[in-house]
Amino acid sequence: MIKAVINTQKYFQAPKNYFWQWTDNADVIEWKDGRTICYQRELAFILKEVASYGLPPLNVVLLICAASLVEYNEAQSIGMLNGILQSLPPCKPDESSDEVLKYHLEQAQKFLHIVSNLPHELKRRQKTSHLLFEVFGKQKFAINSTNLNDAVDELLSGRMQHLLNIKGDAITRHQLKTDLSYLSDALQRFPTVESIELRLRTGIDKLPEAIEIAPIESVADVDLLKELEEDNKTIGVARLARHIIAALNIPMHSQGSSDQPLGGISDITNRGNYDKLLLSELAYDDDALMARLVNNEALYLRREQPPENPQRKRTILLDTTLKMWGLPRVFALSVAIACSRNTKHKETIEAFALAGETYQTIQLDTKEGIIQTLETLQHALHCGKALQAVASNVNNVKNNELFFITEASLLHSAAFHAPLAIVKESLSFILTVNRNGELALYQSIKGKTQLLSTARFDLDELLFKGKIKPFKLNKANEDLPYFIDAHPAPLLYPPTRIVNSNERTFYLNDIGIIAITENNRVLHIAKAGKAAVELMNYIETGEYTVGAFGTGAVIMVNSRDKKQLKLYKIDIEGGSYKYDIMPLEISIAKKIVFKTRDNHFYIQTQNDIIRLNVNTLDYNGMKPNSFSHKMPDSDLVDIRTVFLQHIQYENIFTNIKSIFINDKGKLAFGKHYLDVRDTHTIKIIESEGLVTELNTSSTYDDDFRPLPNKKIRFRKLTWNDGSEAIVDSRGLLHLRSSDTTIPEITLVLILTKSTACWASDGTTCGLTYFINEQHSRRITVSSFYQNNIQRFINQIKAS
Repeated sequence: MIKAVINTQKYFQAPKNYFWQWTDNADVIEWKDGRTICYQRELAFILKEVASYGLPPLNVVLLICAASLVEYNEAQSIGMLNGILQSLPPCKPDESSDEVLKYHLEQAQKFLHIVSNLPHELKRRQKTSHLLFEVFGKQKFAINSTNLNDAVDELLSGRMQHLLNIKGDAITRHQLKTDLSYLSDALQRFPTVESIELRLRTGIDKLPEAIEIAPIESVADVDLLKELEEDNKTIGVARLARHIIAALNIPMHSQGSSDQPLGGISDITNRGNYDKLLLSELAYDDDALMARLVNNEALYLRREQPPENPQRKRTILLDTTLKMWGLPRVFALSVAIACSRNTKHKETIEAFALAGETYQTIQLDTKEGIIQTLETLQHALHCGKALQAVASNVNNVKNNELFFITEASLLHSAAFHAPLAIVKESLSFILTVNRNGELALYQSIKGKTQLLSTARFDLDELLFKGKIKPFKLNKANEDLPYFIDAHPAPLLYPPTRIVNSNERTFYLNDIGIIAITENNRVLHIAKAGKAAVELMNYIETGEYTVGAFGTGAVIMVNSRDKKQLKLYKIDIEGGSYKYDIMPLEISIAKKIVFKTRDNHFYIQTQNDIIRLNVNTLDYNGMKPNSFSHKMPDSDLVDIRTVFLQHIQYENIFTNIKSIFINDKGKLAFGKHYLDVRDTHTIKIIESEGLVTELNTSSTYDDDFRPLPNKKIRFRKLTWNDGSEAIVDSRGLLHLRSSDTTIPEITLVLILTKSTACWASDGTTCGLTYFINEQHSRRITVSSFYQNNIQRFINQIKAS
């Protein structure tokens, strides 16, 4: 017990003239100038996490903790250490010189700078113990793991408070050098932010080098039927082959291996599964059976193993003799293509064209082979001898299926009966065709044929129908418009569906209005006379508490139904955000207030008031003597006093059913059209009189919702040439031409004033109210219209 007290006092007592001190009855550790480093309980948690490995002196740990704070002031902290160095007494012969101490101080300063520049998620208080472990590793320290554990327990007991308030001995040159040396050595191991970040994220100091893999030759996976359909010479063959593939049902082989053993008993063995034990083994009592099992004396049945699935082959024999001339020849070739592609066991395919007495190899997997086969004709009356020759050669191969394709009347020819009878046992299937479009499939089993199926095809319709030009309306581009991915957005959004209520709309000094719309978007209106920036296109439904955080904002969402608190930190200038889900113990909140002066949320729960630090996400209960244990008042301005000064409701045109080119050659929407009024003004105006619609678009998708916020709807319309118009329910219209040299266009659908436009080449024009001037390149309206919108219209009119 006495030893633990001594170790605690020795490790945790602050030196007299050093950079840190205990305050607030030893609950808080501060710099000498009053800046907070950490709290006692935070420190105890960190030390407990790594106590099993030991740690360097507390002075070193506190420097790491200080550098990991968001509000770490590097210049002020290093200046304080320099002051300590200068205040030390002159160097004695056996002590470190000023030059040595200055060197170590410079090295320590560099390492603390690296720590302070780590990503926030790697230096949060919850991650500090991991940071300390990776930086210092399993070194030998003055205080070992056992003593450190005891010292932390003694610290948490509260019995040491009076001892910690007493200052320790003055810092010496030796002790200062020791402290700085730990950080100096750490810099040698982690000289950059990237090196320590890699260690923290992966646990290794260097990424393994990529293994050199020999490049694999690319084999083009060509869709043969599609290739044939693009040529008027072969489109009929391909179209007919597709129908035959759908109609042709070739039986699968039943022989081969499967998941279940199909054979009998092959052996008795002393290895196996318990369900294969001989029944006689179960006659033993429990002890004897257990002994036989343990000593591998029990007997098991071994099932016969099924055969391996062999490599299969399919041989297609195509009759090209006299009866196949004309229409049957094309029909039979389509059948051959269908047989080569209608495979279920990944068979190897080979094909032969049969003449009177000879045969030749044909290619059914290339367009050139198909055309060459179409040109193959023989004048023999039948292919009997050729069939015998090829059957005798290929039948020696195991697991080979022979498909014979011929004209139907040949099977009834007396001259063909004899050669057919000889090869019938070798054939697997016989397929017959005729001029009427009838297809018959026979299966041959040991010389006996059986009709399996028949089908009839309209050859005139399938073979001779002309090539149809594809209809581009059903080939809309599924990519989102470029504008959706532009960050920050070059055009500002109309401020729509904003509620004049303190629950959803908030005014922040020096930032402007943050509004959470009725459809759960987060908008920012910086000042009067400007439209809105969309900070988030979706935020959860709940009770919102908003506050200014530096140059950005924070939003706490209290979802009572989910019993969850979610904190968003928004970088307004950079157009990005991140979020954290609060711990369960503070998730049930009755009331939440944010105070800008100290960057804290005050969360009232059922039994306590919790103060949450936005920077560190550390939280603790409020002290009654410091805050009177009462919720502070909100410092937000009543939105109703400034609402109308900043927000102008606009008449947005989103109910667009179709878009077309009117008789004036303008892009039109119902009774309105887009027109250039002068060099600086482009506006959607109402047509006078009867409207003539030319080149009208058609609705492709009336309810397209690709964004996380499903309340934001897009209506996609297309023209026959492939050009698209996408109506965005947030008050925008996106235009995308089928001519990829024309930039994508986005314009604001507003009727009460002139509008603004943006193109994906980075140019904008129109009303300044809607233009994000920091991220756009302004040109005149007439130049923008001619270079982008007029070209878009001309492309549609030319189709």
